[in-house]
Amino acid sequence: MVELLAPAGNFISLRAVLENGADAVYFGLDDYNMRANAKNFSLDDLSEVSKIANEYGAKTYLCTNIILNEKLACELESKLETISSSNIDGLILSDIGLIEDTVSHGLEAHVSVQENVTNSYTLKTLKKLGAKRAILSRELSLAEISEIARKSPIETEIFVHGAICMAISGRCFLSY
Repeated sequence: MVELLAPAGNFISLRAVLENGADAVYFGLDDYNMRANAKNFSLDDLSEVSKIANEYGAKTYLCTNIILNEKLACELESKLETISSSNIDGLILSDIGLIEDTVSHGLEAHVSVQENVTNSYTLKTLKKLGAKRAILSRELSLAEISEIARKSPIETEIFVHGAICMAISGRCFLSY
């Protein structure tokens, strides 16, 4: 199965990607998204995001892809109940330490490209932790992606556009 997943930074872009056929949408939350200078949604916006996406039959994934220090990890964990009650489908996590808590709140746990998943052995471990999907590293060739996806015990996702940031794997140092 192929799912077209598109980003949205505000309500205008949310409707635009949904009206143009996206099956799912991902978006950032203030303070937990690497696109810090972009428009992000607030915790209070999540129910409305979910409601709009549901009108189109689309899934919703909250991207929490920053490097979480102890303070931010605790803050995010404390918000999982509110996030879950907003009917968001899942979280895209850059920190595997929050997979179990995410799943225990009834949310899908997707592992971000920031985790640099490059082999099926990592995917087996992520499954044990409760992850439903992992976004494979951008550096992989099409042949490598095909082999890893074939062996994967969980869903895999790949970027189909070029990265517009200077990075080591998914860790952007200078985004354009």
